[in-house]
Amino acid sequence: MELDSVYFDLDIPYAGKISLRGSRQDNSIVKPIMETGSYEPKLMRLLNDLLKPGDTFLDLGANIGVMSVAASYYVGPSGMVIAVEAGKINFEYLKENMERRGIENYKLFNCGVWDYETTLKFSYVPQVAGCSFFSTTGIEEGNVEVVQCRTVDGILSGLNNPHINLTKIDVEGAELKALTGMDRTIERCRPNIIFELNNGTLKRFFDITPEKIWDFFTERGYSLFDFNEGEELLKISTPFEFSNLTSGEKGWTELLARPC
Repeated sequence: MELDSVYFDLDIPYAGKISLRGSRQDNSIVKPIMETGSYEPKLMRLLNDLLKPGDTFLDLGANIGVMSVAASYYVGPSGMVIAVEAGKINFEYLKENMERRGIENYKLFNCGVWDYETTLKFSYVPQVAGCSFFSTTGIEEGNVEVVQCRTVDGILSGLNNPHINLTKIDVEGAELKALTGMDRTIERCRPNIIFELNNGTLKRFFDITPEKIWDFFTERGYSLFDFNEGEELLKISTPFEFSNLTSGEKGWTELLARPC
């Protein structure tokens, strides 16, 4: 890990530059930041818009901690960051990057998020470490680890059920598993939820359609918004529109779910 790692600077909107550490092999997160100095500016600005000092941010699929580090600035010393990452290598980078902040208002968990407690095979792909994955369809790639998986409800119960203001979910197709495992938290806290929608990973790794995620949110009284176009949130009105958001060349997008 030492020989493979690299330090790089990230410019966090409204907070300034910070030095992070990650794998020099990773073309999914580390390389884009090294080339541009930034990471998904619209997502970062939304994070700042939705978080205020004293809030609690839940980061599912935290990777090396880019979002968790940014959120730690936005929630301030009176807030809390709870970050969960399944991969052992990414978790070590996450841990170091949070420790380098010199703060104490965070909790880190090296596990997967699922709809029940179990152990599963996790594919860590060094070249695209941000795209490592679980699968229920038998697909394995890269370095395969056996990883403990927990429900979000179970993790938060062990922390005396803190109030969650904002959740970010980026788990490569396992979004429905993560959401189902935090159903009590959603009912209790009604948090805003930023999540990745990727039709390809949903189908390839879990053999489900985007409509399953649409149904989950609408059944619980959430509205869905696209924040990637322009400065305004664009409400997604139909399951057909939702399913076709990732039909283009990019293949994936990030969306916001807000309680009605």
